[in-house]
Amino acid sequence: MLIAENIDYKIHYVDRETDLLVLSFSHMDFNADVQPYWGRGALEKLGLSVLGITAKANDWYPDSFLDLPIFSLPLRHKFRIGYGFSMGGYGAIKFSRALCADVTLSLSPQFSIDPKDGDGRFSNFHPAPRCGGRPLREEDTGGKTVIVFDPNLYEDNLAAQKIQSISADVEKVLLPDAGHFTSNLIASTEKLGRIFSCLHAAPSLMTMEKIAKELSAPADC
Repeated sequence: MLIAENIDYKIHYVDRETDLLVLSFSHMDFNADVQPYWGRGALEKLGLSVLGITAKANDWYPDSFLDLPIFSLPLRHKFRIGYGFSMGGYGAIKFSRALCADVTLSLSPQFSIDPKDGDGRFSNFHPAPRCGGRPLREEDTGGKTVIVFDPNLYEDNLAAQKIQSISADVEKVLLPDAGHFTSNLIASTEKLGRIFSCLHAAPSLMTMEKIAKELSAPADC
């Protein structure tokens, strides 16, 4: 159900009466005509409640999100997991405190899209028309942040180091030679469900090892 919209965002909320709420953030070039929010198919199959944050443009999550009338909603879910890839991973971290995320699973996020911060891949989008993509700040972050990335990819490795420098509670899941598209490694609904279950149970170092093993394993048949 669409519950809020402004010039930059569409927000969908699906309450499936679960204690766990997934905060889903769309990635760059996300096609909202195909599905209203990122991960809809898998999250529906898993039966999870979702707050789907869909960016209308490749603008790296401008602050107008904070003006949306969603923060007074009586969401009764006891545990919240932020979830996003690349631009969506950036957004999931940027608004983790505002959305009271307990854990944020961020796949190959950016720290900033300003080339001066070391990542020139998205310079065509900087400065973003709506002032998104600024460097992440300590006051943005809430709960534990789990960053999944390829340490051999310079820009993603640098982003992870910079994010760790501004957040007190970061765990890293290293996937050498995975490339930027770490989201492709979550190749099945069952695998995603197991990862969410691990994070819900206890986001510890052992959990990070389990997640790395899940992401490195072949897809379920």
